[in-house]
Amino acid sequence: MRAYCPRVAVLRVATAGLALSLLACARSSQAAPEPASARSGTTITFAQLAASLASLGPCTVVFDIDDTTLYTGLAFLFAQGYLEERDAGKFREDRAFWTLINDSLDARFSQPKQIARQLIAFHQSRGDTIVFVTSRYPSEPASDRTSRLLQRLFAFPSPPMVVFTAQQPKTAAIRSVHPKVSYGDSDGDIADTHEADPSIRAVRIQRSPVSYNERPVAPGKFGEEILANSAD
Repeated sequence: MRAYCPRVAVLRVATAGLALSLLACARSSQAAPEPASARSGTTITFAQLAASLASLGPCTVVFDIDDTTLYTGLAFLFAQGYLEERDAGKFREDRAFWTLINDSLDARFSQPKQIARQLIAFHQSRGDTIVFVTSRYPSEPASDRTSRLLQRLFAFPSPPMVVFTAQQPKTAAIRSVHPKVSYGDSDGDIADTHEADPSIRAVRIQRSPVSYNERPVAPGKFGEEILANSAD
């Protein structure tokens, strides 16, 4: 077994951060093309969304975390670089990877998306209950740092509920809180919402063109509404 070298890990992390910065510059210089499949969904503005909920009383709404609520690419890159020697690319199966992000790196590197600030403030003003459902693993040992970070970033009066599904579908978690609206950026977020209950309104948040998440997405694939100008 090769000895673990902290200096090498730090160098790899720095290199990964530089690569992400260069990628952001390159992608920001050209508009990301909208997938053809996005045309099968309905694009709505924030004003239209807000107006459509005016007649609905206070309810529960669900938010995904990564690429929906927070930009988390740098936190993921740092954790991957730090654990590269032991994980050999299988970081999503390593509980230490998720604990490092949940308990430390999110607070250092992850930033709120502007659309998340706008949406969460809007739902707070309505008196809605906001629940976060994420496919991350929970920290080990268990902690409430993700919830407390969200409380601080979005001015919740108390730590909001965060449900971790440990890389499993979110269907059961979404169904268990009975939301009227569910926001997510991935195909899985939308599919799991529809499977949980077809009456739940699934709203697609656009993924930033500089997101580190390379898993493909097809906005509008399920006929869901796509929130305009939600990549930032």
